[in-house]
Amino acid sequence: MIPQLREQKLTEAFGLFQQGKLPEAGLLIKEVLDQDKQDPIALHLLGQISQQQGNYDIARDLYREALRIDPGHANVWGHLGSVLNDLRDDEGAEEALNKALELNPKLARAYKSLADIRLNQGDKKKGIAYLEKALEANPNYLGTYLKYCLTVKPPVDHPVVETIKNKLAQEKDGKGTGSVLHYALTYVYENAGDTEAFFKHLHLANEISRDPENDWRERFEGQVRNIKTYMTPEFLSAKVSEDKKLFTPIFIVGMPRSGTSLTDQIFATHSQCFGGDELQYFEKYLARLTETVSEVDGIPGYPSLTMEHLEYLASQYQQRVQSLAPGVKFISDKMPWNYRNIGMITKILPWAKIIHIYRDPLDCGYSCYRNPLSKRLEFTCGMEDYAYYRSKYQEIMDHWQEVVPGSFIDLSYEQLVTNPEKEIRRILEYCGLPWEDNLLNFHQTRRQVRTISSNQVNRPMYQDSIGKAQKYKKQLAPMVKALEEYGLLGK
Repeated sequence: MIPQLREQKLTEAFGLFQQGKLPEAGLLIKEVLDQDKQDPIALHLLGQISQQQGNYDIARDLYREALRIDPGHANVWGHLGSVLNDLRDDEGAEEALNKALELNPKLARAYKSLADIRLNQGDKKKGIAYLEKALEANPNYLGTYLKYCLTVKPPVDHPVVETIKNKLAQEKDGKGTGSVLHYALTYVYENAGDTEAFFKHLHLANEISRDPENDWRERFEGQVRNIKTYMTPEFLSAKVSEDKKLFTPIFIVGMPRSGTSLTDQIFATHSQCFGGDELQYFEKYLARLTETVSEVDGIPGYPSLTMEHLEYLASQYQQRVQSLAPGVKFISDKMPWNYRNIGMITKILPWAKIIHIYRDPLDCGYSCYRNPLSKRLEFTCGMEDYAYYRSKYQEIMDHWQEVVPGSFIDLSYEQLVTNPEKEIRRILEYCGLPWEDNLLNFHQTRRQVRTISSNQVNRPMYQDSIGKAQKYKKQLAPMVKALEEYGLLGK
């Protein structure tokens, strides 16, 4: 490929990548690689695209190939460390990140990734030290400010807070910095007890994050309709035989911020169970499989799946998850979105245990709106959006109760934190696991929890979050009204 054309395609692909147009960027990168399969820059960018899409194995291999060709790129080592962290390889991740810092001691992203690893393991002291190094290395790496304020909760007059304010002041509307700095300040002002400033920055953070042109409601409405149309007792009756069982998966499902991390941490503390955290494999493998079979009435593949397909997916999922903890008989998977897949789980992995954890809709909604979750969670950026999503979620759960009754157990977050031993014994009995006294000391279990809940699961059981939204009912009035209209308030 002519050098000028290669440069043009790489520049265009990078621009598309920054805009979130990952498939389009990937196509351009593949054009470059068709001409030179050993182009390290193209391999690196394709690795970033794959990582963003959740294809961590592919991203890891692309980064390693780029480094094999040219091992002197600190950014590639940094991204390799990041994806190894996604793949639960803490040792490999730290080794790659330290290599990145050897090559570029100013690579703030590498310090931030090392901080994430330490903080997710419950090592607050080392985590904060890495965050401070990241701020020193590059004051313009904005993600560090959010993690720092979330972890440290500095006072309003702290130098880091002053820096954040100055950065926001340089932007007329604050949008040039995205929502991250506003979210960072919410932890400062909440800790200071300044409710007005807290909600000012919280509303701004969500307003900036929300994309009014995103048609997610229409897409979600279609998903709900398809579930109710095609996930029937007749369709779900044919199941994979239990002789295909390799271990017992424990799926923990529900709304975000409903207590899935807490439940997963409890299982991770059990001697016979491995806490898998949020695993994307079931939904991803199911999507890939259904794309390969014919489409019927707009539903990619579901009605055309044969028993051979189902057994393949059961094997693929189990082998991938089992690789995280070979020989362990129980592995938990707390991907909340699997509530949408309960029917297919009962069909493909009928021996799996499914725990549906639910939380007061207003408390859960406040927590979704309050915390900087992934941008793909469009419904968390608007109060009425959350209420709408919650109503559809409830519609799906009501459907599963009707078509696959008895296939999962309900767990109240409020009951779990107020009467932990009783509720833990109940879910253990359902899963076929014996009681262990150390389960009440789950917060002492040291492992990476890769969600914003890592702070909560590293402390003893607490009840502070029950009814927390009530003190902010005035500020949450649009959410309260919408939940009332859907008949969900207090449900």
